[in-house]
Amino acid sequence: MNWVERIMEAVGSRRDPQGPGWEQVEAELGVTLPADFKELSARFGDGSFSDYLILLQPNADQGLTPLLSMWSTALRQTRVDPLGARWYEPYEYYAPETGQGLIPWGYDIIEGNYFWLADRSVEAERWPVIAQKEGEACLRFDIAAAEFLHRMLTNPEFKPFTVADPPRLPFWVPPSAPYPLSDEEREALSSPNRAD
Repeated sequence: MNWVERIMEAVGSRRDPQGPGWEQVEAELGVTLPADFKELSARFGDGSFSDYLILLQPNADQGLTPLLSMWSTALRQTRVDPLGARWYEPYEYYAPETGQGLIPWGYDIIEGNYFWLADRSVEAERWPVIAQKEGEACLRFDIAAAEFLHRMLTNPEFKPFTVADPPRLPFWVPPSAPYPLSDEEREALSSPNRAD
């Protein structure tokens, strides 16, 4: 079972692949993105995991925050604002001309940011995850984005990024769900007795 299938099992989802391709995004970045992430996007699209983490999508039609928009805005800001660039030290934002740096893939509701440390000379599936809570140092994880997400959702020891709260179960919130979730809705979605 791969990490995407483990995530689907953990959140009780049986979604078939659908959604947009990443060709335009990859062409603009000049790099191929990791296959596990593209599969996550195809399986889940817009929405959130455990009402907490949101995956970036290829364009505004499929998500609240398109990956290219977030990347290009941050790249411009870090180029003109030396203080903004220090936020990500010791890393820099990815630039197509260098083929290396941070490419965002997700964010959470308390201003955590999740990146790949991309390197065009390295197979995308081997890119590490860089995770950062607002105001704190970037932390490196030598695992794929899907494995990182699975650990975040299911492993209470995966600190400081875990949202696992045994005996509560992780869940998926589609974009059509009311926002914010009520306590009752959150309770039903995370219940160990939920019907998957």
